[in-house]
Amino acid sequence: MPTLRFESNSPYDIRLPQPDQPVEVITLGRNVIAHEESLPVEDRTPYTATIGRLVAKAEALRVTRTRSENRRTAASETLKRLDKRLNAMIDQIMATLKANFLTNLEVAQEWGFKVRQTTGRLQKPSGRANQIAALGAYIEMEQSRAPEDQFALPSLAEVTALYAEIETSASAKATGRAGRMQSRVELLAVVEELRNYIQLALHHIVGKYYKFALAPGLQEWGFEVIHRQRSDSAGDAAPTDSGSDTPADTDSSSSAPISDLNSDAVTVATNGTAVVDVNGSVK
Repeated sequence: MPTLRFESNSPYDIRLPQPDQPVEVITLGRNVIAHEESLPVEDRTPYTATIGRLVAKAEALRVTRTRSENRRTAASETLKRLDKRLNAMIDQIMATLKANFLTNLEVAQEWGFKVRQTTGRLQKPSGRANQIAALGAYIEMEQSRAPEDQFALPSLAEVTALYAEIETSASAKATGRAGRMQSRVELLAVVEELRNYIQLALHHIVGKYYKFALAPGLQEWGFEVIHRQRSDSAGDAAPTDSGSDTPADTDSSSSAPISDLNSDAVTVATNGTAVVDVNGSVK
């Protein structure tokens, strides 16, 4: 990834959003494009078209991620409602098995229900997975019997319908979760690429319009320009917003000044010269 490093006597610095801040990076990209489109084509950066394409791709992936999350959430809520019906049906099946096999409950194991050896009582399966497994065993056993021998309560049709609903909702939840995770991976990759091209565009703009010195005018492209107060005795003080004398927030979790983005960047120029390190090369 490209690493911008400005070594200058300019009192200004720029904060860029980090790669793990997709909303902020996309917003900055959108702002850059908005200003670039107000300029004649010949005055735009060589990276403008690429930034526009990446912004569109990132926004599409955000929509995909949101839709996947909505599907997962909807399926999850449906499963919660189905859990109540599942629990009630398990109780009904156990009541039927007890009534039919009062003196030999061990037979109920053929319908997917365990019997406690210490008490001789039916053991109710706990948790959705175990209850679904018991429901599946019950369906399989009932389907193997003649229709006239099948239990009336609950009917095989009722049990089969509930089982199918649960399986459909569980599958939708898993699909939504997988889609959300995949779209996030793809989104972060696109956002990182977008951020790289924004940095390249920034270098081009600073060189073309501001003689390689950071300036408040970069705010027209949507960049956050901050003012670095200097002290002759104590070195640089904390950066502040360019329009205010109040020190800016320097929380490390937020966007960082260009000059602080990569401590390994090569420092080879001073006195107002901008340096870009792309894959280890200095330009």
